[in-house]
Amino acid sequence: MVDKTGIGDAVVDEMQYTNIPNVEGVFLTEPVKEDILNHLKFVARALFFRLSIVVGVVVLAGGDSVFHQSVSGELYEWLLKEQKRRGADSIQKTVRQVLQEVKEARKDG
Repeated sequence: MVDKTGIGDAVVDEMQYTNIPNVEGVFLTEPVKEDILNHLKFVARALFFRLSIVVGVVVLAGGDSVFHQSVSGELYEWLLKEQKRRGADSIQKTVRQVLQEVKEARKDG
């Protein structure tokens, strides 16, 4: 999904011309922005719920291998990517960072 507002329409055309897969241009009107933010809130809440179930295991276990056995492969793979993106020393630190961000977002939303 690419914002077509302003010069974005030309960007979408260029991306489609260069055969970038799954390019969809969208005009970001207020209702579309609201839908996107509502979806992000839903995903953040779902992630917070899933992580809150296992965060005790992470803190108590003190090791990523035990944590890996406690969560789904999909969530663990996402956390590995987040760990790398954030430059965190461990998945435990990544979980703590994500949980803190979600808590802060819940306060704002």
